[in-house]
Amino acid sequence: MITRYAIRSWASLSALCLLGVAASACRDVPLHGVAMDDPHPAPPLVIASASGAAYVLAADTGKFVLIYFGYTHCPDYCPMMLTDWKRVKRELGPLASRMRFVFISVDPDRDTPESTALYAQGFDSTFIGLAPPRKELDAIQQAWAVTSYKEYSKSPGRPADSYGVAHPAHAYLVNRAGRLQALYPPETRWQDVAADLRKLFSCVHC
Repeated sequence: MITRYAIRSWASLSALCLLGVAASACRDVPLHGVAMDDPHPAPPLVIASASGAAYVLAADTGKFVLIYFGYTHCPDYCPMMLTDWKRVKRELGPLASRMRFVFISVDPDRDTPESTALYAQGFDSTFIGLAPPRKELDAIQQAWAVTSYKEYSKSPGRPADSYGVAHPAHAYLVNRAGRLQALYPPETRWQDVAADLRKLFSCVHC
């Protein structure tokens, strides 16, 4: 569930700017998403996967990485985003092998590494689903300026402990230099995301 509070974290992230030739070149590529004025290094991500091996964002330098913070019980934006990613991947064809699609759960009380991996792979077998424990999630959310919180249902007939999770609505795009390139709000058409990625693949410094 997304509320009016979720999420404009790109505003606080923009304070982390680091200038350089590569950043300037990437800045000049027109995008459909919310482009970062000066792409700056993405905060670190090191999260244990269902296999026990850690996913390390820095190890994907040289690839474009789409990242989404959500949860597996999400009724709307999460399945919509992952369905769009599946379409983007299909549209990109061979270029998609030079990308990562990473879904990170913000619901540690219900989502496990195993269930989150299965959820993401239900959309595409190459999608990465991660579920950090609460302490690690808190540190990640602070670094990425992400806010999430439980919203309990008051609907008649629903269990008292039934809840949704407010979380960021947008996806993050990290470029091949490991910099935050853009944010994609949920209303962004998947065709436009694919078109943006094709442009960026043709940019030598992005």
